[in-house]
Amino acid sequence: MHVILVVDGKNEKIHLMFKLVSKKSIDTVKKLVREFKCPQAISGVLSCGTFIKELAEDELVNVKSDLILTQTNAYWSLI
Repeated sequence: MHVILVVDGKNEKIHLMFKLVSKKSIDTVKKLVREFKCPQAISGVLSCGTFIKELAEDELVNVKSDLILTQTNAYWSLI
């Protein structure tokens, strides 16, 4: 499962792409998102996920992800 984390930087938002592989970590993140615990879900992605790369603003439209996480919201891919 590919996840994009949107983190507030000093002057702009930073977009980081992670990959979750294990079923247990994916299920944990899904459970936290369903319970509207986005900060805990972000923590789970950071601790269990594998960092892929930092994304630039123009790359966001071309990158496929299953989930986009911010501190307050989660956006699932419908494709």
